[in-house]
Amino acid sequence: MIRIGKLVFLPQDIDSAGKEYLISQGYELLIGKGISEEDLIKGIEECDAMVVRMGNFNRKVLWAGKNLKFIARHGVGLDNIDLEACKELGIMVSNDPYSNINAVAEHTLSMILALSKNIVNFHNEFKENGFHVRNQICNIELKDKVLGIVGLGKIGKLIANKAYHGFGMSIRCYDKYLRTEDCEDYIQKVGSLEDLLKNSDFVSVNAPLTQETKNLFSKKEFSLMKKGSYFINVARGELMVESDLIDALKSNHLRGAALDVYNPEPPSPDNELLSLNSVILSPHNAALSIDAMRKMSLNAAYRIDEFFLGKQVENLVEL
Repeated sequence: MIRIGKLVFLPQDIDSAGKEYLISQGYELLIGKGISEEDLIKGIEECDAMVVRMGNFNRKVLWAGKNLKFIARHGVGLDNIDLEACKELGIMVSNDPYSNINAVAEHTLSMILALSKNIVNFHNEFKENGFHVRNQICNIELKDKVLGIVGLGKIGKLIANKAYHGFGMSIRCYDKYLRTEDCEDYIQKVGSLEDLLKNSDFVSVNAPLTQETKNLFSKKEFSLMKKGSYFINVARGELMVESDLIDALKSNHLRGAALDVYNPEPPSPDNELLSLNSVILSPHNAALSIDAMRKMSLNAAYRIDEFFLGKQVENLVEL
């Protein structure tokens, strides 16, 4: 069995299900001590395969892996892996486009609910000032409100489905690469980002990070959003200019925002987002449900095993 003795590097720990599978199939595991460039280079030097979560796997890091033949992405995004370097080095890469989409969609809807019902502020005010805060009528209903989704991929479509069927929201989307016929009947595809922003009560950005989408939301885009609307980003921090979002919130042009991602990560302790009552924050854990973590760990393990057994590897990335 050619997989016996192969060393799999885990820069960050994964769910026990994936580790147990790899061990049961004869792999050795090396669990990393951190995701600094130095830690990654040290861990990658002797490994045959690697499971990637967070960290910057740039050319310098990948070149240190003299035995590295396969990378299994623990999730879908590939922006932290230098794919050009992988191609040059003959390293194959897989990702997992399905395991965490429900977790991310549910997290997004929970943020929309928390914003609309002002749950976090009511919770804090109730604990600090008492029951009378119930008279501060500042929550809204989602029924018939317009949810604008930027990027209608797998996650965006699932958010749309849950928002429409579960809460009776009207759904609009902007995705320049999506054909109108690929939209469900209840989704209105609009022709420009400006149109979407001007006519949405909630804007959820679910686009991938590319050179085209970097800083997609800056001062202009936030100013185009309806006054009193809400902004949600669970995709990538680099899709927005944080300082421009802060300005839009402090001026009360936007009523609130909910973020799971930042630029850089983690945000510095003096980041002004941490002090704004109009913002709901989570620590980039939208995809990290117990269920999704188990599925992602197993799928990463299965892809590694398929590769070393010479089988067809599912969800192989085209380099």
